[in-house]
Amino acid sequence: MSAYPIQSLANVDEYAVKTAFVYNFTKFVEWPSSQGRDESVFRVCVVGEQDILQRLGQLNDKVSRGRHIIVEQKVPYDTFDNCHIVYLASQPTSQVTELLARLANSPILTIGEYKGFASSHGIIEFHVDYENRVRLKINAERGRKNHLKLSAQLLEVAMLVMGNKV
Repeated sequence: MSAYPIQSLANVDEYAVKTAFVYNFTKFVEWPSSQGRDESVFRVCVVGEQDILQRLGQLNDKVSRGRHIIVEQKVPYDTFDNCHIVYLASQPTSQVTELLARLANSPILTIGEYKGFASSHGIIEFHVDYENRVRLKINAERGRKNHLKLSAQLLEVAMLVMGNKV
């Protein structure tokens, strides 16, 4: 993860930084192999704002760990079985809360932008700090419950790691 250090947004687009993080998550998170999901791709499913969807769309057809990245838009009531990453770019609503409950214990990395995402049902929360830097809050316990292996390198760059057992 050191290739993409915590960056100030003074000269950088916030969504560009978040997109770089998402790309790196494909390298620093291990998913279990699962039946029925295409393991030749990393499927990034986005719920919410068009701005981040467009920026994440730049990852389409990039390769990470020998797998092509596919970015697609979803709505909360869709099925997410084929997704490796679900990026929630919306504020918490009852639909988002229900979606997170449906994704609990599934091998899906959930990423959110709203305050309290990682401390509730999400795994990675993007946080823009007072110095205008994109930071990470990570719920390692939730990651384990979702059968994901979060690398030590990923946990090191987080400003806060919850539920990390050594």
